[in-house]
Amino acid sequence: GGICTSSPQQSPFGQPKKIEYLGDTELPQELFLEFLNDIKERFTFATYNVITWNCNHFTNEVCNFLLGKDIPHSVLKQS
Repeated sequence: GGICTSSPQQSPFGQPKKIEYLGDTELPQELFLEFLNDIKERFTFATYNVITWNCNHFTNEVCNFLLGKDIPHSVLKQS
C-alpha cells in the first residue's frame, strides 16, 4: 500500500516485458532514501489511481530526482 522495493528487473508481478535505460546518477544513496521518505505520503494505497496517480508517476518523480528528466512519455501515459 505504498512505496515498496524489489530486486532489479523483478517485481511482485514477475519480470518486466521491457526495460528502458534512463541513465546513471551520482547522487548518494542516503540522499535518495531521504527523498523517498519525503514523498512517501503522496504514494500510498489511499492516493493511488490507476490512471492519474500510479507507479509510473512515482517512477517519473524518482527519475526527475535522480537524473533531472522525465521517463518516456509512452511509459508515463500507460494505464
